[in-house]
Amino acid sequence: MKMIQKPSIYLLSLLLLAGCGGGSNDNATTTNDASIPVEESQPTPTTQPTQPVNQKLTIEGNVIADTAIAQATLFWDQNSNGEADAQEPTTQSDATGHYQLDLNQSDLDQIGYINLIAFGGHPVGLDSPFEEQLSTIGEYNATMHLTPLTTLIAQNLEAEASATKNNQSFAKLSAQEIVQKIEEIKNDLSTILGIAKTLLTADPISFATQGDQTLLSNNQKIHQLTKSMKKAMKQELRESKRSALESYRLLSRELRRAEKRGDDALIEAVEQASSDTTLFESNLVPTLKKETQTVIEQINIFWRNNEKTPVDTQLLQELILDLENRLNPPKTVVTPLPVVTTDDYPYIPKELNQSVAIRFLNKASFGATQESIQELQSLGVEGWIDKQLSLPLVADNYLRKTIEIAKEAEPTKNPYSIEEYLADNDKVFNKNVASFHSPRFMQSAWFDTALRAPDQLRHKLTYALSQIIVESDFEPIFTRRGEALSYYFDILARNAFGDYKSLLTDISFSASMGLFLTYNGNQKAYVNEANVTVYPDENYAREIMQLFSIGLNELNLDGSPKKDADGNLIPTYTQTDVNELARVFTGWDTQRSGAGDDNLWDGFGKVGFTRGDFTQPLEFTASYHDTGAKTLLGGSIPAGLSGEEDIKKSIDIIMANPNVAPYISRNLIMRLTKSNPSPAYIQRVATVFNQTQGDLKAVTKAILLDPEIWEDMTQLRSVKFKEPLIAYTEILRSLHVQPLPYWYFCGYGAPEDENASNCEKVYNKFLFNNPTDFLGQGAGRAPTVFNFYDNSFVPNDPTFKTTAQVAPELQIQDDTMLINFNNTIRRAFDWDITYMLTKTLSDGSRYPDLDALLQYAPRDYNIPIYYVGADKYLIDLQADYDFLEQGIDGDTDGDFEELKDNYQDGNQTIINQAVYDFIGYVDNRLLGGLLSNAERDAIYQALTENTIYNHWAGDDSIFAKKQQIMNNVIRPTYRAIMSSDKFMTE
Repeated sequence: MKMIQKPSIYLLSLLLLAGCGGGSNDNATTTNDASIPVEESQPTPTTQPTQPVNQKLTIEGNVIADTAIAQATLFWDQNSNGEADAQEPTTQSDATGHYQLDLNQSDLDQIGYINLIAFGGHPVGLDSPFEEQLSTIGEYNATMHLTPLTTLIAQNLEAEASATKNNQSFAKLSAQEIVQKIEEIKNDLSTILGIAKTLLTADPISFATQGDQTLLSNNQKIHQLTKSMKKAMKQELRESKRSALESYRLLSRELRRAEKRGDDALIEAVEQASSDTTLFESNLVPTLKKETQTVIEQINIFWRNNEKTPVDTQLLQELILDLENRLNPPKTVVTPLPVVTTDDYPYIPKELNQSVAIRFLNKASFGATQESIQELQSLGVEGWIDKQLSLPLVADNYLRKTIEIAKEAEPTKNPYSIEEYLADNDKVFNKNVASFHSPRFMQSAWFDTALRAPDQLRHKLTYALSQIIVESDFEPIFTRRGEALSYYFDILARNAFGDYKSLLTDISFSASMGLFLTYNGNQKAYVNEANVTVYPDENYAREIMQLFSIGLNELNLDGSPKKDADGNLIPTYTQTDVNELARVFTGWDTQRSGAGDDNLWDGFGKVGFTRGDFTQPLEFTASYHDTGAKTLLGGSIPAGLSGEEDIKKSIDIIMANPNVAPYISRNLIMRLTKSNPSPAYIQRVATVFNQTQGDLKAVTKAILLDPEIWEDMTQLRSVKFKEPLIAYTEILRSLHVQPLPYWYFCGYGAPEDENASNCEKVYNKFLFNNPTDFLGQGAGRAPTVFNFYDNSFVPNDPTFKTTAQVAPELQIQDDTMLINFNNTIRRAFDWDITYMLTKTLSDGSRYPDLDALLQYAPRDYNIPIYYVGADKYLIDLQADYDFLEQGIDGDTDGDFEELKDNYQDGNQTIINQAVYDFIGYVDNRLLGGLLSNAERDAIYQALTENTIYNHWAGDDSIFAKKQQIMNNVIRPTYRAIMSSDKFMTE
């Protein structure tokens, strides 16, 4: 059964995860439709339109895991200054799970009408002022995308039919009108090519400007054209380009809808009218646009006469030839290329399109980048995986990065070299300091690795393992000993491409795990002074079995539970097993646990903020160890073994349990690729686990190359909700994140003078604070040993309940988190290099470059540069500014010359076209072009509802234009797409 794609956030994914339909999308292709939604006209208003503020629009619908209300508020603040308000809009909910949402006119002005199709609700009370506004979204959106989820599930076939009906309502052009549009395109392109050829050859030309005619002879240079002549030529090019694109977008949209309606007569008329061209092939839109804009850019180079950027006459000739061939193509027969797949994995396409490449890299790394997409497409999937698996380990990566930041931020507290701190000696990093800042240094090291490390697969698997073998700074001592978690992540990374048995062994000797799960200082049974027998602590003994290896109940190889003759689940271990294993983990505590000269409280197992070395393994004290014989899971551990031998023998017994393979395989699949893997998928991976004795390289490769996940990806099925933390790293990587050249560390204070003499400069390093404040999770910050969420979590929704499908990541995504997440996206754009340099100082001046901005940050109270609570990084969106300027000006010289106020005539169509094209550009970069036409149209409507550029306060500077381009186009476009269901699911 085919589902209609929905633009509401998470809505489609809820359906797909619940098994209610496939993921095919008739409108989702890797080539975006470069057409603006049809508008009858765009008159230039003389004043801002006003609407009564006391009218109400009531929306009601079905709540899905309490996320629907949150989506209504995600775009609550469309400007750059405010924060989303969790208290608005006003909502009411009843016991049936329905909610009612009241919005007044001022609310809608702030939210933008895109939210009307993001609620998953439908309008039930529509006062007249809103009827016209809702109609600007289109009948298709109003009637289809506001359908409640329950109705959609119950009436899938009816919904599909309704979509077809609503598509028909958009038909605005007759067959005769479409034929006329084809002729207009031909004429406009002929005009553009004629101008380009004239400029290229410097033939005599004549321009009529203000009643004068000027002749340009063969030996005159193009750059000698008068200003008025240049203006006339630019106007002619602009009008021809605008006319061609407008005609084409109308034509292409009507063609698609005609195909869906089965309107053979219209299709035949178009085919006859365009039979002598190749202008209307499906791949023309980006090619035509790019080639036309390149031609115009070359003309601009002629005019500028810039010796550093000579005209590429060969390129210009090639473009003219190509476009002329499109107008008058040679008669050739094209044979489609066959679909080529890899030999060993025939279900994996050898040639990956953008959307599939992005989906794969988002599973196998911390986010796709253009560079990683190109590498994947070049190497192929298996080649990319093999290269990642072969990249060398950077020893002590997390701890080393943590120490590097600490040494620069607090040099007097950390006087020794990094190598001295890493060595096993008495120079213990942070032991005598117990810095309150060490957790943020650890988080910064983790983000630096996730965002920039070349061995992305190793560290993505490391993060997945950290959610199986959990350790957390919810241990109070870790709030000042952040290096403990850095060392823990290094253990995981060191073993990520090793075998699972070695990983369990190393973790069992970890000082930080000993403290977190309380076997640090564990002693054999003894009778205390009150004559009470004290038995060994059972915490780690229980969790190493229940959570880290075999689980609670016996499993078949495919992950399904085994049952006894009475149909009951069969436990994997007993309380006796826990008691026996607790005896194994006795006699261990942290090294260097003394408190210095005052040794009154020194002794075995003592803990404190300034006690113990958390960057080295536990040390063994034989007198506290239980050396007696032990039994475990049906196996035996002989008496008289050393503490290390006892632990290794117990892990041998655990690893021999048949539950390890399906239990760990299922957990890794759920963390990396799919929330509800089939039993067959689990069994295939578990078989590899058993065959390779838990080789995590082989297991990871099996997970990523399995046919089930590749069918999901190539069919564009959403099979997993993204964790907020992973969504955040994907966002930052997509925005070309990099560290600041330097920033100021002033502790919890601020610079005392213009030179920040009381602060330290930290060079080329990120600073990230506790992400749980805005993401609900962070690396090494799970609230308990059971991780951030329960693998068995079923959202409170009938669809999930009836199908028993799980969505663990939704357990932490409540309204507040989603609002904070969206605000975090908004704030990220404040760190764009170009945007930072547009800010005006108190004297009206601006910084000439980034170095000046950083240098004068203390003087100018540029708080984010030195406030320790502000994350510090840069993003680079120059390509985005260039894309928009190319669409508006036809060049990328940075002046946005043709960006005019909304109330200035002559250029709004061009600006709006550039905005619409930019939506497709971002869609393609982030999603591979998965947004439907309706979703792109909705974002476009929201953006163009307000002024794109306002000639305010007489400031027509380049800086003002770039600020408004950022705040009114770039930032909201990214926020809309990054908050969509297409982005937040895999």
